[in-house]
Amino acid sequence: MANIINKKTAWIKFTIQAAFLRGILHLLNHPPSDLKLFTKGLPQISKQ
Repeated sequence: MANIINKKTAWIKFTIQAAFLRGILHLLNHPPSDLKLFTKGLPQISKQ
């Protein structure tokens, strides 16, 4: 019985980590609009 519970918790941990990594990769590939504005504004800030 304990073995089944351990497998379940391991699977839950794995799915959470996978979703977390997928979310990070998604943010890197498609950064949110405020991050795009920030990176666009950087050259203007450095020029001043």
